[in-house]
Amino acid sequence: NGSGFISIGDADGYAIGDYNVNSTTTFAEAFVNAIADERIANGGVLLILAGKYIVDATISVPAKISVIGEIAGTYIIGETSNVPLFLIRPTNDLSIEGDTAQFGPPATRTSFENISLFDNADGSGATLTSSSIITVQQGANVSFKNVGFFGKLNAGATLNRVKTKSAVSTSAGSTQSTHVYFDYCYFDGLQTAIVFDTKYGDKDFLTVQNCKVRFFGSEAASYSALTDCAIKSSVANINISNNYIYSSANNANTLLTLDTSTSVGNSRIVCTNNYGATSNGTGNVIDNQSGETS
Repeated sequence: NGSGFISIGDADGYAIGDYNVNSTTTFAEAFVNAIADERIANGGVLLILAGKYIVDATISVPAKISVIGEIAGTYIIGETSNVPLFLIRPTNDLSIEGDTAQFGPPATRTSFENISLFDNADGSGATLTSSSIITVQQGANVSFKNVGFFGKLNAGATLNRVKTKSAVSTSAGSTQSTHVYFDYCYFDGLQTAIVFDTKYGDKDFLTVQNCKVRFFGSEAASYSALTDCAIKSSVANINISNNYIYSSANNANTLLTLDTSTSVGNSRIVCTNNYGATSNGTGNVIDNQSGETS
């Protein structure tokens, strides 16, 4: 019924939980063990106690799980070599009048809150150059609140500089719609912040509000709509509002690149009350990949 509560801590540190990371148990193993606990078999809260945790293999997160950290104290660092730290799995909501698309009631939602996520922190280069920090499967219903996504820029010349690809992206999962919500999140050190490529049109929902974003694009010699944007999305119901967005590369000057190759139904796109700046002083709100910008 989604009422269980489990904690993960660090047995070698000061925060001891129900399941703990130690010299023989990795964070991924502790997480899997916690998810298997019958107390959260039908959903519940998984509290990650304050500490620094290394992820060296992708962790699969089922629906109805709230992954919550301790504010300003839970740091999860990826060393996964181009596979995401977390994979958010789809959920199955009840249909309304035969519509199999998800409607996203909070009881079935996966959530992340009060956590800082990093691509590598050992002094070497980015490990997620062709992957995102988190991958959301189609059909998932997930929210991120007060989550920091920290990518990595490799040392060297800025032209075509290697970096973390994105904070969150989508991948094939179910044939249901996808709901992803960001609220009070922070993005930095990324080529693109969010890639929402679900292609179910008016049944898909993406909300980005009250966030701070710094993105770098590809840092190539010329502009590309596919890589030089803060957010890339297929046609969906999109709400981007009340965000601060800053570009740190000359050609990275688009807020939203919209893939219009697949359009289903009548979607609504709202971009309002966003502010920020680009390095070259020019910018596009939307690039629909057909050569039209606004």
